[in-house]
Amino acid sequence: MREVAEEILGHWMNNRPGYSSQILSIRDCENPAWAITFANGEYGVAVPSNSEMLIAERFSSVRLETMMITNLTRSENLVLCSREGTRAFAALCSEFVNPGADGAVRKALLDNPVAWWKEWKNLLGNKSVDKKVYDVLGELISLATLDAMGLYPIWTGPNGASVDIDCGNEKYEVKSTIVRTSKTIEAHGLFQLSEESVPKHLLFAQFEPSVQGCSIDGTVSYLESRSFSLSDLNSMLADLGYPEGSSSRRESYRLLGLSKYAITPEFPHISLESFVGGLLPQGVMGINYTVSLDGLDCDSLLRSVPNSLFG
Repeated sequence: MREVAEEILGHWMNNRPGYSSQILSIRDCENPAWAITFANGEYGVAVPSNSEMLIAERFSSVRLETMMITNLTRSENLVLCSREGTRAFAALCSEFVNPGADGAVRKALLDNPVAWWKEWKNLLGNKSVDKKVYDVLGELISLATLDAMGLYPIWTGPNGASVDIDCGNEKYEVKSTIVRTSKTIEAHGLFQLSEESVPKHLLFAQFEPSVQGCSIDGTVSYLESRSFSLSDLNSMLADLGYPEGSSSRRESYRLLGLSKYAITPEFPHISLESFVGGLLPQGVMGINYTVSLDGLDCDSLLRSVPNSLFG
């Protein structure tokens, strides 16, 4: 596919921003492909999509998305693009647009583009940098549960607030795990587990991966039915790395427990008062620590979780 990669690179170098060129070294009129130089400075390639499923995957500087590009086709296209118009990315693009013998490779790609994406992502990237799906799911399920309890919650975590959910007269921090035998949480900074001017609680969600169960998309659909703004939810999820169409939003987890802990002065935590003079030691810029919830009083909210979220 070296010839194809070189042609793609040539198009990127010579096309004006916002223009595309058909990749002529792919000699298969039934499986065309185009090299695109986007107006926003990105580079990419596109092939006609045959699926109604919306695709929106991101990793590092690379995106795989369903797009309508009217000067190419009248239907959706599957686009692989990046900010980096490098020779290495052109080589990846050449594999992406490769139709294979009798179009078999292209068909396999279009039948399951997410599988292709994950294969290359796992080969080229470090999976440890991915955000955890169950962390976001825990916040969404907590949001839905507090709403069902009539507390009028607002999801504030993605906006950089000091707590994940604000109910006005109460505030909630949410932590999640998929380790069934562990009841520990990671606290980040001195204020995550500190008291507020109103009662503050910790919600601890315990999950396990499952074929069927709770998912981000399913919980978003429920929240929309409860008059939460779908556009606001999708915008915040995109900021967290889960844009609409992301396969991660369809991953399912079984909710094993949802426990509520009151954050009081007795709750295990580190604060400025933990240090001599109420000051961090010189040179210490921040603190992360682990807290065990074993032996602490809590209330189970599992029965308060809306049944429709369980899948």
